[in-house]
Amino acid sequence: MYCEKCNRQSPENFKHCAYCGATFHKKKKEHKENALINKIKAYRMPTMKSRVLSLITVAIVLTIAAIVTGVLTGSKPDALVKTFTNAIEHNDEELFFTLFDEQIKSYNREYLYFDDEVVLTEMTHAMRRSNEFYKLRCGEEFQLNYTVDAVQYITEEELEEINELLTETYLYEKTANKGAKLSFTINAKGDLGEYQSIYNDIYAIRIGGKWYLTEKTKG
Repeated sequence: MYCEKCNRQSPENFKHCAYCGATFHKKKKEHKENALINKIKAYRMPTMKSRVLSLITVAIVLTIAAIVTGVLTGSKPDALVKTFTNAIEHNDEELFFTLFDEQIKSYNREYLYFDDEVVLTEMTHAMRRSNEFYKLRCGEEFQLNYTVDAVQYITEEELEEINELLTETYLYEKTANKGAKLSFTINAKGDLGEYQSIYNDIYAIRIGGKWYLTEKTKG
């Protein structure tokens, strides 16, 4: 034990310094040591807690990111039906344009010599006609609701046939990794009445992680 007065060491069981006779204050020393230990523990506890909270936060962020990514990229072919319906209802050419893969748009520019405006106009022609049709049938302020009746994933043979068709028709350099056949119903309602449209055997392909509309197979 060290003396606080002369800084010399005496045996631990001594109550007084062997050199200067000063009284050792053992309780005071123990109190300081305990205070230091408690301070260390108090410092470590929040650190561990903050790490756990950080891990939880990261997990939540990753989960939300996965959900948002899934929605934006159309992780299911059903997402195409929603985009298809919304584009017709609002006569939104840009939205309808996203239903098609960039390779088809590029082909129209490079081999049909269309500029961007013409490509957009040509590929959204069916959408505009549908919008006009619903206006005539149901009124200017019509609303559309859709129901996906069936989603049938096609076989490898059918998918290969679609890939061959895309290569021949649009000089496709990409390969669809999955395909599906959609059947859905669109119900239109407005001031002039209601109308129901049934769409059968609409083909969709997945390139990378996103689904696009495509043409039927040769058969």
